[in-house]
Amino acid sequence: MGEAYLASLLGVEPTIQNCPYDILTPTNCKLEVKTSKLNLHNHANGSHWGWSKPLGEDSDKDYDQLILLAEPNPQHINFYAQPFVRYVIFDIPFSKVPKFLNGRRDIFLGTNPNRVFSPTSITLYRDFQITEHEFVKKYHKA
Repeated sequence: MGEAYLASLLGVEPTIQNCPYDILTPTNCKLEVKTSKLNLHNHANGSHWGWSKPLGEDSDKDYDQLILLAEPNPQHINFYAQPFVRYVIFDIPFSKVPKFLNGRRDIFLGTNPNRVFSPTSITLYRDFQITEHEFVKKYHKA
């Protein structure tokens, strides 16, 4: 779902299933795309996103950039880089991905940028969140 959305923004097709990356951009960059729905907490007033195994089941992925897509939390849309979009987008170089993995090799992030406290969560929002326009400008040939 997320792969098709981003590929359509770039005017390309997603790769076939079981390929080590999801999209080959017009700029020849290999993107791995992970999508998370909004996960609401029943026991607390909060929510998070989660992306499973961005390096692959056996660390067998081969890509240049990890693109994390997240279903926006309507309570926090004004705090995202681009409010009122289909997805909140994070664009992470492959070499930086291990920094964000938990013990199970997954990535979790709270949906409220104003209530994240860990250095890794702060870094994701501050350094790697981009808008759709920035995504297209970076990965689509002019």
